[in-house]
Amino acid sequence: MLDAAPESFDKDVVQSNGWIEGVGLGANARTRSEEYQEKNRAAQNLKFKSADVAEMCAKVAASGLNPQELLSKPKKPEMPEGAVINPERRRKRMQDDSANAPDKESVVRERSILVGINEDTGKAKAYLRSIYMNHNDKFFCQCCRLDMPFRIEELHYFEAVQCVRDLKKRHIENRLALCPTCSAMYQHARMTVDSEMRHRIISLNEPDTSPSVEIPIVLARHDYRLHFVGKHWFDLKTILESE
Repeated sequence: MLDAAPESFDKDVVQSNGWIEGVGLGANARTRSEEYQEKNRAAQNLKFKSADVAEMCAKVAASGLNPQELLSKPKKPEMPEGAVINPERRRKRMQDDSANAPDKESVVRERSILVGINEDTGKAKAYLRSIYMNHNDKFFCQCCRLDMPFRIEELHYFEAVQCVRDLKKRHIENRLALCPTCSAMYQHARMTVDSEMRHRIISLNEPDTSPSVEIPIVLARHDYRLHFVGKHWFDLKTILESE
């Protein structure tokens, strides 16, 4: 047990919560606070938010890192979004378009070529551009989320890859906007089969009016998440439910 307080110890000080002053700690606390406030004012005069921020910047500089390089590092891309305003009306339109979509015919030449493939690809790219271009004129791959690597005649180059390949008809909505690398992985190293892709798109537990959704997928033994603008996901889901 602690020894009894000395007779000189002022009980009134203790009872009035002034015991810190009684043992001399209050003066030290005030001194430390005043020193910090002085440092804070000096830091703010140098345009730092606080003394803590100034100290953090000093540590960064002392570590050998270049603050300018840290500032210039790319931020998380602002992926495009777009919600369906009237799901029932859009579903009816997509169902009508799906019923009138052309069948997948092919002609035999030196190799099998889909009839009208160039026209379909052009329409699909126009559809995807209208959805996946953000307001900063950035066009991101749905898979890796990076900006498309180059342009051709002022247009971002990308590949409009069939999302689910076993459909009976051709649909421009059944395409993904992918960079060349992700396109190659999707076409040649996709480990999530069509039936599973179809199931994940249809059964995703998200409202029809979601501005964007993500679909998990495995490419080349690595996990990815396909970013779908809400309108694109809704359109494709409607088509898959119809076929």
